[in-house]
Amino acid sequence: MPKVEEHRLVEGTEGESGAKYLQKYREGKRVETYKVEELDYADEPDDKRKQWKFELGKAFEVNLTYTFYKEADRTRFVYEGTNRGVISSVALCLN
Repeated sequence: MPKVEEHRLVEGTEGESGAKYLQKYREGKRVETYKVEELDYADEPDDKRKQWKFELGKAFEVNLTYTFYKEADRTRFVYEGTNRGVISSVALCLN
């Protein structure tokens, strides 16, 4: 992912569910920092999987899963993801 400038473990153990990372991502001239949580991880000979969750721009919760399955002499890659709006409170002041 060429726009990711840094991906650093900050909590837990790499490759284990619950591990948390700080990730710096460049969007034009801006660099955004996200806290990324690893929800699921598998590293078996015929099944490799990572599932991530992070909040994008305080507006969307993003869940991504990358899975690789070994099938005879081929590898099947499955990418799944969801974006869900984040509900936030907004106070309005009326005069």
